[in-house]
Amino acid sequence: MTITLLCCRCLKNFERSKILYEKNLRLGKRIFCSRSCVGKDQGGQTGKKNKRSVFNYYLERAKCRNGKEATITLTDLQKQWKKQRGICPYSKIALRHAKKQRKLKDERWWEVASLDKMDSKEPYIKENVEFVGLPINLAKNSNSKTATIELMDVIKERFELEKIEDYRFNSV
Repeated sequence: MTITLLCCRCLKNFERSKILYEKNLRLGKRIFCSRSCVGKDQGGQTGKKNKRSVFNYYLERAKCRNGKEATITLTDLQKQWKKQRGICPYSKIALRHAKKQRKLKDERWWEVASLDKMDSKEPYIKENVEFVGLPINLAKNSNSKTATIELMDVIKERFELEKIEDYRFNSV
């Protein structure tokens, strides 16, 4: 079943399946008639990646997970990235955006940026998000920043002890 909608960019009428319309509505997405209108609305040109487009993935995931409670915008994400200078606040590793978000096998996955809620109980809002390394976000889960740093310290201590014991064993 299709319904007639009005494009948010060019204000033309177009037809779209009712199921797709309801999904976009549920996710809080604006309705466009074409990819061209989406690109123009985001300040870029179709076929070319603008600086903000790499943040679309994070925004869509945040809205999908928290629905209407997520008030974060593409501009907020871009400002947060600049504020952090693309550095993970936990590991101090320079982060990057994954080339293909779902295929991390061949990449240096510990450098892949992941959007983290500082307080897991709060929604995705400007004051509650930061970019961290993917493994840090997985390890942090719903723990506090302090607990995550403690975990990293324990791992570091164990690794250093293992290095010392390996050296002792190999030097005999």
